[in-house]
Amino acid sequence: MSHPSGTTQRVLHVVDRTEGGVPVAAATYIRNSPSSVEHHVLAPFTNGHPPEVWVDVPATLHDLGSGVTSRIMKVARTAHRVQATVVHAHSSFAGAYARVAPIGRHARLVYTPHCFSFTRTDGGATSRLLYRGIESLLASRTDLLAACSPGEMAIAQGFRLLRGRASLIPNVASIDSADPLQDMTSIKQQVRVGMLGRVSPQKDPRKFLGILDAMRSRGIGVDAYWIGDGDEQRADLGAANVQVTGWLAADDVLLTLRSLDVYIHSAAWEGFPIAVLDAHAAGLPILVRPIPAFGKLPEELTTNNVGLDALSDALSSPTAFSTWRRANREAWNDLLERNSPAHQRAALAEAWGVPCELV
Repeated sequence: MSHPSGTTQRVLHVVDRTEGGVPVAAATYIRNSPSSVEHHVLAPFTNGHPPEVWVDVPATLHDLGSGVTSRIMKVARTAHRVQATVVHAHSSFAGAYARVAPIGRHARLVYTPHCFSFTRTDGGATSRLLYRGIESLLASRTDLLAACSPGEMAIAQGFRLLRGRASLIPNVASIDSADPLQDMTSIKQQVRVGMLGRVSPQKDPRKFLGILDAMRSRGIGVDAYWIGDGDEQRADLGAANVQVTGWLAADDVLLTLRSLDVYIHSAAWEGFPIAVLDAHAAGLPILVRPIPAFGKLPEELTTNNVGLDALSDALSSPTAFSTWRRANREAWNDLLERNSPAHQRAALAEAWGVPCELV
């Protein structure tokens, strides 16, 4: 679906989170979108004010409020009031609100799961089956499913009603790329490693601690940081001498990332993590838990034995570490080639039906 070239494209973004990767991803969509598009964000406010993630985002902000029924009707009323040509829902719950809301056919409904809820591993088979059933029922109300990774795209195409109605909008880093890190002049007694994200079952702090243990078993001294905050399992991190920074402003996130030697990503499920993109933008070598979001990865880039053994060998000398880091960075450069603002802008224009001459 596209709109006449003389029509102002107004996108209403529905976001049900105040923190974490989903609102950050939606903010990057807005910052990297075609300049002709007018943006509105319908998201929860805190004490009557929009969360910090929306500061300096070029969009008009509206309070989503609370309560399922209230949020569904708020989507419908806001879409009509701002005369949205596109309603773009971000995450499973926001996707449900938008697809159940009576917005009519005047607006194109685009849905980005940012990780399908039925891929979670912290619930039982019954809950995953229920979430999958809901997604199947709501597929008929979806004009376009805009996946954030090839893995999410493959899942979407598994739904019969979404075949031919799915596209890929690559996630991009939320911070500017930094200069390459300086080489080590001597091997450190404590290698600084870190993870970025909410302290939650999804990001799996216990897996992070297990990776640290596996590193120590290889004789690697570890100075560990968790960049973020949360209630669940925070005490476990503290008890294991992992420093939890709390939520930081974007500039401080970049500074903290740049202070690390290696970025470790331990999440159990993802759409495609902006944290990894931010770590890459900060110039870090990266090892990740091999989950479907990353597709098929070389073992050297993972936190499996091959990856940790390669890191251990690299720490034998500054030269070995520089060689390992360079190879790791080059591999991620290839894997993340399309996770760029230019590719995202083109994908957004296609998803929203923006005329080519306005991109």
